[in-house]
Amino acid sequence: MPAPLDPIGTRAQRERDALLQLARDMASGAPSTRRVLVHLAETAQAFTSAEGACVLELRNETYRVVAPTGITVPYDGQAFHIMPGHSLFREVLATRDVVVTNDGQRDPRVDPRFRAALNIRHMVVAPIMLHGMIDGLLFVMNAAAPDGFSEDDAAFLRRLADFSAVAMRDAELVQRADDAAAEARQQARDAAVSARRNAVLARTAQVLATVERPEAVYAQINDIVRELLQGGGFAIYEADTITQRVRLAFQAGVGQVDPDRVAENFWVMRTGDVVRAGAPILVNDMTRGSPTELRLTEPLRQAGVQSLALLPLTIAGRTAGLIGIRFLEPWSFDSGDREFLEAFAAQVGQALRNARHFDELEARAARLSALAAAQQQLSGVRAAPALPDAVLAAVQLVVPHVVSCELRAVADASRPITLAEGSEEVQMCVPLSATHMLCAHTRRATGFDAQDADLLAILARHAMQAWETALILEGEERERRRAEAAADIAKAALGASGLTSGVRTIVDLVQAVAPGAGVALGVARARDGRLEYLVAAGALAALAGYRPPGSRGVLGLSPTGAPVALPSLRAEAPDAMRELVPELPALVLPLIARERAVGALLLVSDQSPPWTSAARETLERLSASIALAVDAMLLDEEEQQAREREQVLGAALMTLDHPVFVLDEQRIRIANPAASREYGWPVAQLVGRRFDELVVSAPSAGPWGIAPDAQTTAPVPLHAVDALPVHVHRRRDGSEFPAAVAVNPLRNAQGASTGAVVSVRDLTAERAQAEQLRHAEKMVALGELVAGVAHEINNPLTGISAFAELLLEDPLEDEQRESVEMIKRESERATAVIRD
Repeated sequence: MPAPLDPIGTRAQRERDALLQLARDMASGAPSTRRVLVHLAETAQAFTSAEGACVLELRNETYRVVAPTGITVPYDGQAFHIMPGHSLFREVLATRDVVVTNDGQRDPRVDPRFRAALNIRHMVVAPIMLHGMIDGLLFVMNAAAPDGFSEDDAAFLRRLADFSAVAMRDAELVQRADDAAAEARQQARDAAVSARRNAVLARTAQVLATVERPEAVYAQINDIVRELLQGGGFAIYEADTITQRVRLAFQAGVGQVDPDRVAENFWVMRTGDVVRAGAPILVNDMTRGSPTELRLTEPLRQAGVQSLALLPLTIAGRTAGLIGIRFLEPWSFDSGDREFLEAFAAQVGQALRNARHFDELEARAARLSALAAAQQQLSGVRAAPALPDAVLAAVQLVVPHVVSCELRAVADASRPITLAEGSEEVQMCVPLSATHMLCAHTRRATGFDAQDADLLAILARHAMQAWETALILEGEERERRRAEAAADIAKAALGASGLTSGVRTIVDLVQAVAPGAGVALGVARARDGRLEYLVAAGALAALAGYRPPGSRGVLGLSPTGAPVALPSLRAEAPDAMRELVPELPALVLPLIARERAVGALLLVSDQSPPWTSAARETLERLSASIALAVDAMLLDEEEQQAREREQVLGAALMTLDHPVFVLDEQRIRIANPAASREYGWPVAQLVGRRFDELVVSAPSAGPWGIAPDAQTTAPVPLHAVDALPVHVHRRRDGSEFPAAVAVNPLRNAQGASTGAVVSVRDLTAERAQAEQLRHAEKMVALGELVAGVAHEINNPLTGISAFAELLLEDPLEDEQRESVEMIKRESERATAVIRD
């Protein structure tokens, strides 16, 4: 015997619970796309009691298993080509809808590669659509029910796939924010490394600026190499490319070399290349090089030197030697290390030069100190609008005679540093990026010198890094605010006590994210696109409760469903609405959920420009979250109204004075108190009983033992009671009674019968009244018959009597008179009898 159907609403409640649980899981943290897909597969398998489920990632003609559960786990990460010809997957891609088969062993659309391996009996494939394209498939197989997956299962999986696509879109946005944050952190780390290197350079400049003798310079370099650069030692060579003279000026630490041997072979090794080219050579592997070089560097390798930095020393504008720094640890030099070591070598060269020109060194050390402070100031910039003032302060800190500077956009900023003289000021521009220059102005008569150019170039690089970091941080902050606003909108929808209160919370959130002159949110309650502005604030407060006339609704504001910017809301408003809105620029954001217009967000601004590109992008991206929230609240409101209708109908059912039953395909699900009184069973004992147990007989009995053409229970004239089909029902005590039965089928959304509402009326009293009526009608008919007969007889008797009277007036013989009198007497006697 088939099991009874679930109570009304149980499946819908399970579906809502499943979707809400999935939403809670997604809201419990910033989900990755992988986590969304795994939740999707697990929810699909659990809800349908299937043996397995998985999510397939589509790429042209191939798919990859990315989130398997149950029996599909062994295929995790594997990729396959879509089966050629007609298949379930191609049918989903063509129809963009759910496809179901409950005959997997024989259905040719099932891929034979997996039919036997997974023992596929039932199969549902639902599309996962993201950005308007099918990016994946939800694949569920082998339901617990013998007859496989139902249409309700397919509909739920479609909703689950759509819901997960929204969550995937949110996860993608979160992932983008995380990527932006990671990039920002990397930029920050790079800036920190740069700052640390600059601090080393600044300290180097400060330390070397305090000494006057070359020996003291060497001693300080030794400390810096060991303490700051973690080097094992170093050597400084003086070399002249013209005279080919070489001198080992100083060496310290590990790997001491013979000065004479080095001088003899200096120009045939890489040391000579460094001096001739004026470019550093960074040696990662000391075991590689020419035989001569390997022989001469043997003491270094024996001392444990693994990496070597050969850096040119530029003194007085020319390469006058090199410094070789020895490292006991492998050092994989990158471009940043190269720049840093070049800068360090440049400072060493300057230090050696300043050892001869102490006054010049002292001035440069001060500038380098100022440069470090300026770099620290630039590193602290977190907002792009604050950058110009920070750059000016940094430039004036390093080059005090600068009176102003600007970040200027140009067509090509790849040109070398340029100098331009104005009428009163001298201008120097250094490249900041491919499209921007840092331009500084001075009123000093001598203008800018080479040191100024160097310092401004360094500041320009740091200014660019600060600019990029500020832009990244601002973008990350915008993404964070957008994500928080979307989460708050979702919370407002879930926690709203009603549609109006939820909309009011959303309006408050919109005003916080994008402040403006006014905002109004209209909702299409009937889901026909026609609006009602539930909440309005600011300059649009007069729209609260307003319902625009006409039938186009949201499409009247945006025919294509895309955001619309209006230069003047009043000029574009319909006549009936014109007096309610201000003459301000407006932005109309249609709210589209599940491909239907559920409302519109209307904003006005009194700023110029009305909205920045970032603010508009934020509003447009939040409109999708607002649309989903409004749709969810509309569903809650419709559900509440449905519950209220059910309560009213239930109360009405309980107050009816004749039995009413609600049946499923086999048994009684609901019975009213009148049924208990009529049949003698308590309501609790009637529920669950087969209805045909109450039926003794019925003409042409169908399901539930009731004739499919059962008559209505509406009042019937007494003379027509016997014409009703004979239904005989039995009470608990065994007594039977005739009944009039009305059957109204219950059907699901697909039109299939799921039960019936049966109304029963006892005809016992009505049949007794009908019998009395029939007897009375017989007596009336008999009286009418007698009256008619008497009338018909009385008329000729009256004529006979009248003619007899006339004959008696004539002269008659005695015998004739006697006969006439007898006729008269007999006619009068007959008349008397008829009268009686």
